[in-house]
Amino acid sequence: MFCPTAKNWGFSQFMSLDTLKDPKQGYLVHDNCIIEAEVKLLGSVTWNKS
Repeated sequence: MFCPTAKNWGFSQFMSLDTLKDPKQGYLVHDNCIIEAEVKLLGSVTWNKS
């Protein structure tokens, strides 16, 4: 979950660059890598700027 005041969130490392570039892995096709993400909104907050 994203929190603007948190110092660390998410993955510190997802995949090494060597793994990404390895042709046997199949992540790069014609020098392109497409990244997709599914985002689910669990709630929302309205901030009052006064």
